[in-house]
Amino acid sequence: MYRWLIPAVDEGAAVLTANLRLARVLSDEYADAMLAAGKLAWTSPPIMPYRQWLAALLDSAAIPAPVRLSRAQTRVLWERCLIDELGESPPNLAALVRAAEDAWAIAAAFAVPPEELTSRAENRDQGVFARALRRYRSQLEDAGWIDDEQLASRVRRLLQRGELAVPKRLVVAGFDRIVPAQAALLAALGELGCSLDYREQQGASRIPVRACMDKEAEWRAAGAWARGRLLASPDERVAVVVTGLERNRDAVVRLVREGLLPGWQTDAAAARAAVNVSLGATLDSYPLIAVALLMLRWLSGSLSSRQLGVVLRSNSIGLERSDARARLELRLRDTASREWTLKRVLRVFERHAVEPDTEDFVTRLKSMGALLAERPARATPSAWAAAFDALLAAAGWPGEAALGSAEQQLVNRWRDLLNEFAELERVSGTQSLAEAAARIRQLAADAVFQPEDTGAVLSVLGPLEAAGLEFDALYVTGLDAGSWPPQSRPTPLIARSLRMQYQLPDATAEDTRAFSSAVLERLSGSAATVHGSYARNDGDSEQTVTALAAVIVDEATAVATAGDSGWYATQLRDRCAVEIVQPDRVPEVANDERVRGGAGTIDRQLREPFSAFASGRLGIRRVGAFTDGLTPLLRGNLLHEALFNLYSSRPSQEEIRAWLADGAIDKRLESACRRAVARHRIAAGETLERLFDFEERRMQKLLELVLELDCERPPFSIASVEGRDQGLVGGLALSLRHDRIDRSADGSLQIIDYKTGARKRFMAKGQPADYQLVVYAAMQKEAVSDLGLFNVDSRAVAIDGAGVHFGNSDDFAAGLGRWIETVADAAAEIRKGDVRINRALSAKDARGLALLSRYRELVRDAG
Repeated sequence: MYRWLIPAVDEGAAVLTANLRLARVLSDEYADAMLAAGKLAWTSPPIMPYRQWLAALLDSAAIPAPVRLSRAQTRVLWERCLIDELGESPPNLAALVRAAEDAWAIAAAFAVPPEELTSRAENRDQGVFARALRRYRSQLEDAGWIDDEQLASRVRRLLQRGELAVPKRLVVAGFDRIVPAQAALLAALGELGCSLDYREQQGASRIPVRACMDKEAEWRAAGAWARGRLLASPDERVAVVVTGLERNRDAVVRLVREGLLPGWQTDAAAARAAVNVSLGATLDSYPLIAVALLMLRWLSGSLSSRQLGVVLRSNSIGLERSDARARLELRLRDTASREWTLKRVLRVFERHAVEPDTEDFVTRLKSMGALLAERPARATPSAWAAAFDALLAAAGWPGEAALGSAEQQLVNRWRDLLNEFAELERVSGTQSLAEAAARIRQLAADAVFQPEDTGAVLSVLGPLEAAGLEFDALYVTGLDAGSWPPQSRPTPLIARSLRMQYQLPDATAEDTRAFSSAVLERLSGSAATVHGSYARNDGDSEQTVTALAAVIVDEATAVATAGDSGWYATQLRDRCAVEIVQPDRVPEVANDERVRGGAGTIDRQLREPFSAFASGRLGIRRVGAFTDGLTPLLRGNLLHEALFNLYSSRPSQEEIRAWLADGAIDKRLESACRRAVARHRIAAGETLERLFDFEERRMQKLLELVLELDCERPPFSIASVEGRDQGLVGGLALSLRHDRIDRSADGSLQIIDYKTGARKRFMAKGQPADYQLVVYAAMQKEAVSDLGLFNVDSRAVAIDGAGVHFGNSDDFAAGLGRWIETVADAAAEIRKGDVRINRALSAKDARGLALLSRYRELVRDAG
């Protein structure tokens, strides 16, 4: 491959590429050739991307070169010019800047005179852009600066004035379109005696095109095709070109891997290394960088509960592993979401005991706060860059664990980003901490990063990224009429008449069609073997093969259907018989083993034994979602705590009646509710404080209704609130915590469980709907006369139960005995290691543990 490369370099040619990827590939190719020739050292060949070559040529001028601004620096200038032109900072400023940058890049590349952008503007937006461009160019000229768009014209003028050395030979590779600015520069070089060699892929051929059911099947089929090629010839250079890769990057890579390496999920790290994707992701989308940005955001403002949860879960801050921080994050999910400033979090830690491995985290937060206190209110970008580096180091970023190659490249790219931010000092003044942190976030959102290829066996590229590259075998996806030619996207900030006159990209449908045809023909000549495909269906739409490809499509194979390699698990089921040689039985509960969940675990056993095993023995719990406002769970917990505060003195019914007759009942209710909410008010913020005020008033009304209902009941006294019971049920040691136990006038016990949501029924079809109260009863050494659910909700405050006083008293004692036998049997099943799966459950009820129980496979296999 690239047979022209070695002779060209040996003859002293410089190689200009359209992109960095091609430059890296050619450099690696040259190095491989030198090693194959037995050389141990050699001069690096002059192979570089076009823009980098321009910058290097300009720097070699005998006269002082103008200061070349980075993209980040020019963005600051564009922001300033657009704000000056509009008279305000619009909310969509970032989008306006990107549109202006793109329009200026196209205008400069196609030599559109700036004055014509003004004189021929057809609407307000085009006029604003043209006037902002005039401001922008004036600032560049006044300061002696130059941007990337002006490089070609500046180099051409210096060459023509004899102020730059003219290269003897240039090889131009990988350009799908030579724009006028490039053509003018290359023509000037030719006139000055430079030999120009344009490398174009030759031998365009017909592409066999296959139809797939849908895009997912097509991407899997592409991976399967590559797998077949590599198994037959492991040394082949194989690539998959994906149309619209930028829109579906993650899904494409996942499904191509599924075809290439069936079952790749069992060794995800190796699978990731096997596939190299040309399209990088924005820097802020990588978890390591996202956490760093969150820490910097925290310094200047606050983090939401969800964002703080990310920080607590991250291994890139401080200790490599912190179980206590993970528990903190779980607790955070159970509280009302709020905004957390650094000071608020430290205030919470000051009021509560800190676990040993959380102490490291707290210490680091305090160090960050101390460093921040030493900083002035405003500083230059370079000063903030140094401060951010020091603050992140104090936070322990990027963590204790050894970094892999990709992570180390990420950290190095972050350092480069800090340097880019520091260089903004040239175009901007001092900034506040919030402004500096916001600018860093913007730079990270604009920067695209991709780790260098570390020997992947398959490359996945977009059609344009493949320009100039050569392969042994190439597979092109997305050859449907909707993708080729793509929908034209002319820049809206340049008048249509100018787009037509200067033949800008996508100015006409003919230009879009011609360019797409040229790209397809180039792809067809990029490898000795080229295959293609398209999806017959895209959602509800039927698709056909592109008419663009009529000259290169092999009509004989155009209707052949590509088989879908399918999901790996289904392949295993269909292709091989699985025999369990030795069942891996769940061991019995050990004598010193603690079964979690108490009565709730027994109740789960009766409905879904596997769920009882997962929660009671494995300790699995469903992680709650971060929710704004007061969640139903939190409101229920607050009401439980208020009821505990109200009845903690275990009053008799006569005392409760005296409370209601006492004029201080409102203060008693207010105190019970206030104490329940107090700890949740720490770092609450104004909005959450108001919500807690409303909740306190709501609870006071409910508690008063509870008191009134208790006064209407037959005589009783409260024997226990939030009490603990320990003992054996069915031979299983359990530790329980009941809500409340009352003692009736005859000395028997009434076991009560508070329910704070929609009204719950204790009995259903002659049996308890929930056996938790029965488990509590099984633990008691005294007679139990009643079991009841005390529904406490704005819609109803009532007791629903069974027994002598709570209704359904017929033969309650016999019924309770049978129920206790039922829970004893369930406890014995748990003790023996029962993990049966209830296939009668709905998919919704089984979803939480379906991955572990393989519920869907069991239901499907059962027919």
